[in-house]
Amino acid sequence: MTSEATSEEAAMNQAELDTTMCRDCWRRDNLTFAQRLDPAYIRREHRHLCDEHRAVRREIRAA
Repeated sequence: MTSEATSEEAAMNQAELDTTMCRDCWRRDNLTFAQRLDPAYIRREHRHLCDEHRAVRREIRAA
């Protein structure tokens, strides 16, 4: 039964990798505060953003 559970977990993990996630949401959920300030983790691309974070970035650019 553990091999079945392991294969199910692997399939779920692969499905998570195949879906596109908002970069800002991923950063918030997976990086520490210090890492979020580190320039190595900052990306300026707007391709993979949810609607909420796109709106925030538009407001910042408009200001």
